[in-house]
Amino acid sequence: MSHFDPKIQANCIDSKIVGALERVTQAFRVMMWNSSKSMSLSPIQMKILIFIKYHSIDKCRVSYLADELNVTKATVSDAVKSLIKKSYLHKKTCTNDGRRVYLQLTKEGVEVATQSALFSRNLGISLNEFSQQNKEQFLQHLMQLVFSLNNQEVIKVQRMCQTCQHHSKSDAHYCKFLNQSLTNQELRVDCPNHQMKEA
Repeated sequence: MSHFDPKIQANCIDSKIVGALERVTQAFRVMMWNSSKSMSLSPIQMKILIFIKYHSIDKCRVSYLADELNVTKATVSDAVKSLIKKSYLHKKTCTNDGRRVYLQLTKEGVEVATQSALFSRNLGISLNEFSQQNKEQFLQHLMQLVFSLNNQEVIKVQRMCQTCQHHSKSDAHYCKFLNQSLTNQELRVDCPNHQMKEA
């Protein structure tokens, strides 16, 4: 059975959801491609710049980026070399371990990363049409989907509440790091304090 067969989709809600998600993914790719092209970047170069701008330096390493973007280290290394040539990135050696190298944005890199991160604004416009309640329900369902894909090892890296050792849930979500209960709206998809739960 294929989720992309219109005859199957007609009577299968799962297939309709998969088809709709594929359309959203396609739109996301088009927006990213158009934006990256306008700045003479490849989509992966743009993703790297955006990631480095918004994440702590300990995550800004080639090996971590490869897992984050679900590509090979060689692919990330090639993209990083190009970004260094464009003067958007530079390497910084760890003071405690000379073998560990981090990536940092240059001044020009910060500007390009900031502009690059605006590529998804059309999605924001569309989401503004949702009620707050619908947004919260939609977020919950998406996080459940991402959590399931992470459990199936389709998505390697996750930094959301459900995969964090600080998170617990009985009647409500609770963050031990923040020492507070979290509403569905407050659950994080990408938390800077995330610590992966032990298997």
